[in-house]
Parts: sequence; C-alpha cells; structure tokens
Amino acid sequence: MFTYRRTVVLVALALAIAACRGEKKTAQVDSTGVALTWNSDSSLVGPPTQNPVATRAYIRNIVKWEAHDSSAYEGNFVCEGCGRDSVKLRIVPSKRALNVDWATALVNRSRKGWIVAKITNKSDVAFLPLDLKPDSTAYLWVGPIDDAGNEHGVAFYKVDLVSGDVTRSPAPVITTVEFCDMPNSDSRKASSAHKNHPASATNCGPKNFGEPHALVKTARLASRTMFARGFPSDGLWLSCVGGCCKIMAD
Repeated sequence: MFTYRRTVVLVALALAIAACRGEKKTAQVDSTGVALTWNSDSSLVGPPTQNPVATRAYIRNIVKWEAHDSSAYEGNFVCEGCGRDSVKLRIVPSKRALNVDWATALVNRSRKGWIVAKITNKSDVAFLPLDLKPDSTAYLWVGPIDDAGNEHGVAFYKVDLVSGDVTRSPAPVITTVEFCDMPNSDSRKASSAHKNHPASATNCGPKNFGEPHALVKTARLASRTMFARGFPSDGLWLSCVGGCCKIMAD
C-alpha cells in the first residue's frame, strides 16, 4: 500500500511541476506500477532505447496509424545481399505525422522526438538494412538518438510489443532531409507515405541539420561494414508539418 501511495504522490508531483513550467503532459501507470509520461504534442522523451517500457506504452497508447490504403505505400525497396534485388515493404504513417515539425525534432534539446511511421516487411525474405524478418516491423523515429539529447537524426527502431525489447536497426542514421511546401497543407485530413515526389509539392530543398557528430559517424561506419547502402537508398516521402519530408540514405 505504501508503494502504491508513493507512486501516486510522485506522479502527482511530476504533473504539478510540469504545469508550473507550462508543459502539459499525460500520465498513466502501467501494470507494473511504472509512471509513464509523454508530452501533449504526442512526442516521446527519447531515444526509444532509453526507456523501453515507456516506448512500448507510447506505441500502444499514443501513436495512432492511418487505416486507409491511400495513406500507406507498399512497394519494393533495394536490398543488397538479401538474395534478391528488392524486398516489398509497407510503410504506414502515423495520424499525427502531418503535424510533426521535423526541424524541431532534429534540433531540440528537450530530447523530444516522434515515431512517424511503421515499416513492415511484406516479403518472404529478411530485409537486411533494417534487420527485418518477414512480417516484422520497424518504427521510423525523428529526434534524439542518444540519451543526452546531443545527437539527432532519422533512425529506425524495432520494438517488441510483448517483451518490450527495443533495438535500433543497423541502417545508418539519416541527418539530411529534403522538405517541400504543399499548398493548403493545413487542410489535409490524413498523413501519407510516398515513394515518389508528390505532384502538388513545391519549393523543395534539402534541410541539413548539421555535420553528424561522432555517434552518428560511428553508426554509419558500423553499418557500412555490413551493407553497401543504407535505407532508403532510393528515397521515401512522408507527410510533415507544412508539406512533406523526404528521407534518403546519406
């Protein structure tokens, strides 16, 4: 009983402090009594590997996925060393992806980040760049990739929603994003994923968030000893705030 009361008091205290700072947070206590918090803008204090329990709860309770096929993209992606030239993947964006400001995610010092899409291997062979077995899923993360929040990028994580294990996929971290404006982006009702450049996008250009730090360079080096290319080697477009964001292996 004392442990339960103490947990409740600590959660209440954390929320009170957040309120004083003007930060709105949602709190929940999971089955083990662990207090889980996330920001009202649906961001997670990351990276996903920092607190696997919170990451699993975040995916289960906060991230909602677009349900219509028109929002998803399913197609073949280059897969060197996979026993075939390409592997079929299905990319489903989160419903909030169109409101995520990647510039904020990739430079903020509050360690906030977002899961904006899930990538499922729809083939019968493993997709090596993401270490995905058939029918398994990786999550596309935009935000900090180290616990201190000093390193940022676009990375891919595998999350076991049963065991709670979280691991980063071997594909190199992406640090350069191409952004395109989209007319009437505020009127969009759903997020979407595309392999090719959206026809309505304009004023496209690269957004580089700085020279990769040592951690990112190390991750790239380790990955490239195994794979000639990162992921996606031929590009992927996702809805983001104000338009769409393209990621491509650096």
